[in-house]
Amino acid sequence: MLSHDVPTTEFIARARSLLAEFFAADAVIIVLNRAADESQRFGDAAPGLRVSVFEDRTVRVLRSGVARRSAHGRSLHVPVRFGDELLGAVGVIGLRPDRYSAGDLALLADWAGLFGVHVNASRLADANSQLEALVGTDGLTGLRNRRGLSAELDRMWDAARPAGESIAIVMVDVDFFKPYNDN
Repeated sequence: MLSHDVPTTEFIARARSLLAEFFAADAVIIVLNRAADESQRFGDAAPGLRVSVFEDRTVRVLRSGVARRSAHGRSLHVPVRFGDELLGAVGVIGLRPDRYSAGDLALLADWAGLFGVHVNASRLADANSQLEALVGTDGLTGLRNRRGLSAELDRMWDAARPAGESIAIVMVDVDFFKPYNDN
């Protein structure tokens, strides 16, 4: 379940399905922080179930960082953390009163801890991909720099060698490039 090779949206869909089955939930809501004032919501519900109230409770948990079980036991809402960082919140909702106990809240909190590890790993992988792209690119022109050119040549050479194909390189020196580039 916690595979770092799975895209985040697919992982969240799997997580929602697993939580719905494990907790016999009629709805599962996952809210993740994206930026300081921005969040991303994932959720659906059984036909006829209005989740807006429950979604609001999940968002309140996201803001407060405190887990809660609704007074009537129909919903659980826990924060998703990695270390001290609040990454999001998860809510599970059932139609029947007293469906969920304090023990269920503890189980969901443990699951949210594991989920936080995956969310953090996914964010780190995204950041590393962006850094890899930046390392091989000139910041001014957006063209490949020396490192990017070497990596591309290695890739092309490795692709051409098994097929017995050759590759060609054309280098161009443009005189008076600065006036052209400034326009």
